[in-house]
Amino acid sequence: MLKNQLRSATLTAARKIATQGGWGESAGEAILSRIAGRERINLTLRARGSDPLLEADRDIVQPTPGSVGRPADFYEDVDAGRFRTLRGASRSHEASLIGGTPIASGVTSSFSFIGRLGQDENLSGLPFLLFLLPGNSPSAPSGTDSTLLLAGSDPLTNRSNRRSLAGNASINATRGSWTASLTGQFNLSRRTFRNERLDTSSLPTPVLVPADRNPFSDALDDFFVTARTATTTSDRTASLKLNLGGPLFALPAGSLRVRGAVQREGEHLRTESRRFASAAPRTFDRSATHWDAGLDIPLASERQDFLAPLGELNLSLDRGYDLVARFRTLDRKAATLLWQPDQRLSISASVTSGEELPALDLLTDPTIIYDNVRAYDFLRQETVDVSVITGGNAALLPLDKISRKLSVSGAPGGGTASSSTSITRRPRSAISCLPCLPPAAPFSARSPIVSNATRAVRWCRSTAARRTSSGRSGGSCATG
Repeated sequence: MLKNQLRSATLTAARKIATQGGWGESAGEAILSRIAGRERINLTLRARGSDPLLEADRDIVQPTPGSVGRPADFYEDVDAGRFRTLRGASRSHEASLIGGTPIASGVTSSFSFIGRLGQDENLSGLPFLLFLLPGNSPSAPSGTDSTLLLAGSDPLTNRSNRRSLAGNASINATRGSWTASLTGQFNLSRRTFRNERLDTSSLPTPVLVPADRNPFSDALDDFFVTARTATTTSDRTASLKLNLGGPLFALPAGSLRVRGAVQREGEHLRTESRRFASAAPRTFDRSATHWDAGLDIPLASERQDFLAPLGELNLSLDRGYDLVARFRTLDRKAATLLWQPDQRLSISASVTSGEELPALDLLTDPTIIYDNVRAYDFLRQETVDVSVITGGNAALLPLDKISRKLSVSGAPGGGTASSSTSITRRPRSAISCLPCLPPAAPFSARSPIVSNATRAVRWCRSTAARRTSSGRSGGSCATG
């Protein structure tokens, strides 16, 4: 039973430690709640911190230096696993404020605000450079020219910072059997990626070892120039939605119910890439108006004594349109049939289809290149370090989706046991990342892969089928 008046404070702290060692995570949470009649407010604060897990902590076998595609006469022996993270260090903080209060008879309001801060840091290994040691150098071991593949002293790092603030407020009204709601939402987010790469633009290949330097004892760190690229994405979204629903008129099996909604939303996104002191900002805007309407039609009802042998039979029809600025209109539709022959058996079948615009960040994310990413070369059957190219794909088209679902649930014998089966099939198009070679990538059956691109692509047709079954008896549950 809920209390009419309540004030509570809850503090939680936890520490996770890997059984194999080398990693741990700390988390804390504070919840403050207040209930006064139908008014309520809840404040939640969360913090989490995760330690880095190095490849050396799990004895990951490192590929030989020569597999990076740069054969040399001498390879520096380094424990690369000490400079690569399997799981990077991360920190996150979250604060949320949720509440609600009645305004008048049959009218209530609610609100929620959530702010998040997060940062991650990953190590992607040591940079390597190919050096040429002339045969006439005092440090040349054999008196002939030789190539040396040497590592820098500092690992390359990738850092990301995330900040976001989201909120919504709604007013809900009820009059008789009719309901209406007006909801406003906003979201502000900012993501920054700082990526380090080895800058070889001003260096020859291989790099000539100066005559006064011994590469086997003297540091050559001045040749390992780190290029730092920072990309920032700022996103602002806002929407306002009106919902209305209720019974329209009576049918023999029950009331014909109608529902409708109209929503206006807009999004503004700005991306900026900085390398050294140069910046390249870009802005994108998208706005749309969404119209939705639906009907709930009772076809048979045992309770209303209309076609009673059929039990309860209802049909739901939905149709929607998305009016996107500077783009064509997209449409959506759905049909659902719910049949309950008796209280122990329920059968549901639905078909939904429609078009959906890709998320704006999939279209506009800036290009980021990550070095020293592990990949498997299937032709050479070995693990290699490659440069991975990520970013948005402005050529993505709207998704064309269709989903068919059949669900059966019941309690055989009228007891406490129950079971359900659901079959879902989703053909049509899909968007996912496809690793592939960039157009200018050097590649042959004998040479290793040196880079690949993982931008999002649109598949013309993709089919996914899933079947799930579950059962319950005496408090136990099994899912397959």
